[in-house]
Amino acid sequence: MAERCVVAPPAIKVTNEQDKNGKAPAAGGATGNGSAAAANCSKAKPDSSLKERTTKAQRRAMQEAQRAAKAERMAADGKAPSKPKGKSQKSTDSASAASSATASSATAAPPSSGAEKRSAKGEHRISASVQADDPKVQAKLSKQLGKQNIQQRPGELKCRLFSHLHQHRRDFPLTMHMTGNNDIHPAVLQLGLMYANYTIRGANARCIALLRVLRVFVADYTTPPQKEMARDLEAMLKPQISFLNTCRLISPSMGNAIKHTKLCISQLSPDLPEEEAKDKLLQQIIAYKTEKISVARIAIVSLGASQITDGNVVVTFGYSTVVHQIFKEAHNNGVSFRVVVADSRPFFEGRKMIHFLEEEGIDCSHLPISALCYVLSSVSLVIMGASSVTSNGYCVSRVGTAGVASTANRYSVPVIIACESHKFSERVQSDSIVFNELGDPNDLVYSQVHGKDQQPRKDSASKALQGWDLHPNLALVNLLYDVVRPEHVSMLLTEVGQVPCSSAPAVLRIKMA
Repeated sequence: MAERCVVAPPAIKVTNEQDKNGKAPAAGGATGNGSAAAANCSKAKPDSSLKERTTKAQRRAMQEAQRAAKAERMAADGKAPSKPKGKSQKSTDSASAASSATASSATAAPPSSGAEKRSAKGEHRISASVQADDPKVQAKLSKQLGKQNIQQRPGELKCRLFSHLHQHRRDFPLTMHMTGNNDIHPAVLQLGLMYANYTIRGANARCIALLRVLRVFVADYTTPPQKEMARDLEAMLKPQISFLNTCRLISPSMGNAIKHTKLCISQLSPDLPEEEAKDKLLQQIIAYKTEKISVARIAIVSLGASQITDGNVVVTFGYSTVVHQIFKEAHNNGVSFRVVVADSRPFFEGRKMIHFLEEEGIDCSHLPISALCYVLSSVSLVIMGASSVTSNGYCVSRVGTAGVASTANRYSVPVIIACESHKFSERVQSDSIVFNELGDPNDLVYSQVHGKDQQPRKDSASKALQGWDLHPNLALVNLLYDVVRPEHVSMLLTEVGQVPCSSAPAVLRIKMA
């Protein structure tokens, strides 16, 4: 063994001479004898003088350069490069990430969708909420929910165009397979069932109910021994959000409230006592509701009431809390106007608006959405609410809103959308097909309406649709949301002022400041 290793120093010596002459050393030594000796000395320890000449960072840089050259050669030959393992993979990923970040600094990147997340390798990762037709994604999601003791909704027959969306049904037993050792808080369980049954509807109503339940959850929380409150509380919050999302998809307003709550949790100091930390977190949740919803509503109502003048005929669609308050404020200011409420299936929320307007003494009338074009010639203004506003200026609201806005635009009637900034989303959306929500198809058979007591009840069933689920080739599509194009909206009413749809990114920057 010692005789084989005698030739190792000459090989290194030759390499030193070549370095002095400014030439690159050969891969296996200067001569054939050197390469043979290197092969025989594969198990021998490297010379200490080599480590003295190159640092660890230099050797790592050389390895990365060799990998890059190998990848280029294999790419030129049409072969897929092999993936390195271990620590070298992390260094390669960090180097590629740094190079991509440097390259992207000179060029503006296009806006990314809220349901698409860019991974560390630069690939788009699509949310599981729009991949209901992918068995692998659903199997992975079912496994994740199973760890949290949450049952996943089964796949059902749907229209092929919307097969990527999850189907929600009221009669699905969300709590049948739950055991007594689950981590779902009773208040969260009750709220999720109310979401699933559509007892609580509307972006503001759902967000307010969520904030109220979060306060109960935080107040009842107790830090386990040998654990930090901030980390454990955030871990305990995850199954609560997963259960609510299973009951019904999280709306943008709810998502922003959850992000704010998690941010406040992460900023809690570990030195604070548990009671003080909980009180601080509860005050921050209350402040979010007061600032983002209550105060913002007052500002929007003041702006919206100033848009209504004497003799105006105002059209609205469905029911919106902010729009209702605008009409009430304008009536209290002594303005004489008339309201036309357009309505549609399956919830007939316009009847709820008519009920409140009659109590306020406001002159109003009710008509189906299909008859709206007959009255638009005498309409002065259209005011509607929105569930969210995307970063590219599109407004997302209940199904039918886009039809009202486009018809009003055809008759040159200005359309005003009232929306608080906490409903603004970073998502980019231009249609109602890729991102949407499928409601219970039975709602198209049994329409949920509100009586004078504001309690939901079922109308008589449509005889034409009875027994629809017995036909294997028939599927009912109950889309819940519409997307309104920016060119059909004249103005957005927010707490930051009256802005066009193109100013949605500016409102997002103000909200995040």
